[in-house]
Formats: sequence, structure tokens, C-alpha cells
Amino acid sequence: MKLSGKYQYDDPLTPDEFAQMEADILERGVQVAIEFDEDGNVLDGHHRLAICEKHGIRDYPTVIR
Repeated sequence: MKLSGKYQYDDPLTPDEFAQMEADILERGVQVAIEFDEDGNVLDGHHRLAICEKHGIRDYPTVIR
């Protein structure tokens, strides 16, 4: 999955990596906070957020930097 965003610099996950992350989040929830800047831009956790949005998960840990 190719993600974009002001701070998305990493290479996209392979489909297998994304599926593994997705399965883990669905089983255990988001374990590492998704980080945002003060304007709501995602700093870290683009893939975690995409999975949450895909599955309607709204209760996940966040950090504002």
C-alpha cells in the first residue's frame, strides 16, 4: 500500500508486511501510539492509521508532538 503525507518518507510496506500488521492490530489493537504534529499531520504511524481507518477503529493511542 502506497501512502502519502507531508511526513511519509519511508518505503511502503509489502502486501505481506501490511497484512501481518493488519492482522496484529485486529487481534491486539494498536500497541504503538500514532504520532501527529500540532496541525494533525501524521509524523509516525501512517500504516497503523490506514489500518484503523479501513476497519473503523477509532480508539487508538496518539501522541501530539
